[in-house]
Amino acid sequence: MVAKTKEVWKSKETWRAKIDSFEAAMHDRMSRVQLSAAPNGGEESHDNLQNRHGEPPLATPAMLRNPPAARHCRNCKPQDAENANAHVVEDVVTTYLPTSEAVQPTSTPVYAIIAVLGTLAATAAGALGRYLYRRQTKIQVPALIDMADTWAMAATSSGIPQGVMDKALKVNLDMSTYGTIAEIGAGTEVGRIFFYVGASAGTIAKTVCAYDMKVSDNIYGECDRFVTQERLEQMLDTEYEELEETLRVHRPKTKFFAFADTVVAKKWGQDNECHGWMGMKFQLDPEAPPVRCLVHCRLLDPTMQEQQGALGALGTNLIHACFFELDGIMKPVAGGADYSSFLKSLKDDLQGRVEVDLVKFEGKGMENVSPYIIGTELVRQGLVSAVTFDRAGEITVPTDMIRKHSILVSRSMPKDLVEAALVKVPKSDEAKGVIHLTELTLAGLTNSESPNYTADLSKFDALHGSPAIISNFPNYIQLTKYLSRNTNESIVTLVDSVGMQALFKEEQYMSLEGGILEFFGCVVRSGLTMLVSPNVEDVFVDPELQLLFKFMVENGIIRSLTE
Repeated sequence: MVAKTKEVWKSKETWRAKIDSFEAAMHDRMSRVQLSAAPNGGEESHDNLQNRHGEPPLATPAMLRNPPAARHCRNCKPQDAENANAHVVEDVVTTYLPTSEAVQPTSTPVYAIIAVLGTLAATAAGALGRYLYRRQTKIQVPALIDMADTWAMAATSSGIPQGVMDKALKVNLDMSTYGTIAEIGAGTEVGRIFFYVGASAGTIAKTVCAYDMKVSDNIYGECDRFVTQERLEQMLDTEYEELEETLRVHRPKTKFFAFADTVVAKKWGQDNECHGWMGMKFQLDPEAPPVRCLVHCRLLDPTMQEQQGALGALGTNLIHACFFELDGIMKPVAGGADYSSFLKSLKDDLQGRVEVDLVKFEGKGMENVSPYIIGTELVRQGLVSAVTFDRAGEITVPTDMIRKHSILVSRSMPKDLVEAALVKVPKSDEAKGVIHLTELTLAGLTNSESPNYTADLSKFDALHGSPAIISNFPNYIQLTKYLSRNTNESIVTLVDSVGMQALFKEEQYMSLEGGILEFFGCVVRSGLTMLVSPNVEDVFVDPELQLLFKFMVENGIIRSLTE
């Protein structure tokens, strides 16, 4: 077996040299075992000698050509020649062969040699067998490679959810669309995903990140603030116009699109508000004028790196939704419209990581889209807890509308009472004024499982041009916290006597550990003021809660509208 193995090895030049060196070293070492002739009485330190107690010396070409005489160490003195020979074999095998080829020697040199040669022969035979098997099953190799490639992508995706990658790849494989991705702030995460999944040459004409403010102004025009709807629209218009001017002649049957986002993410060492704008300007048909979809979001992850990943996923979801989830949005409200599919897809793989508080459509073909229904569905689908509307009925970012304003909130109160209450809302010298918000809750709208958009719209018709907020907040505490996030001014609620009496029913606070006391304690701490119409004397509470009600009145937390 040894002879046959050597014949196989000698067919390879490298193994022939290794075998020759091994044989020469073994022959020389075995023929020169003279323990008594060794220097220092046959003793040597572990620094210079390989044995079972120390690390092996480095083998050099000179050592292979002229191996040193066999010696034993001062800590391991063999008692006879056979033991010495075993030490010599161990020295040669572990020194002159690579670590992976070395084996634990037996007590006989011949067995050690056979073990080493057998191991190497088995390795070579296994490699040859695998090669021949691949040759015989070459038809299956592409499938195996494809599976391995898919596994490698999943293993190295840097946290990109598989569903997001699937969406990006679907867009990339759609040869009917072609466009630009422009991003400012929080990296270039959307473009990265589309490049990562492959086939991006069929989708992306350009990616750009104008991070410097001066560079951004030079490309898109000047702007007072960079994370705004105004800057987003500038980016979309500039990038889309470039596509039309540069590529329309060459791609007359292509639907162009421009995606853009401008974001402020978590800053180093700061606890800043993390939010951004993103949008799409795209064609529904190659010969149709473009439409726009604008989105505002808040990033909830605690680190910038996590926020980058969330932004990339949200942008990918938006691009995919604009191309594949738009049919239900474009139908009339009374004609089978379904807003849920588009909006729900925005939060895929992003539960609890972002809030989307604004989605707006503009352009020909989007005239039937109702902002009120979009806002309602954003809350229904759990993308956000509340959505605000301006006097024109358009969805607005809460901060843009109520920042530095005192707030009066009411539910279906007569106009004359609202006007009387506005006068009583306190405001600081820095306040810009007082805004009245009419609150609607999901509980007052149709069932979330089978919403009736027409019935829901009738509720909004009663607003008569008043700014509004729709929420899923169960009580005024959550509402106050939400509004306080966007303004530092006073927040006042206007309720009638029946509504105030309902607040003093203990059974509705069973879910709170501290019950009704916990609720009103939070009211005191939040700074919320409650105006009662017409006055507090019209409110009747249970006797055991009279002291609590009196405390709230005497401390100015509950006040009469007529006082």
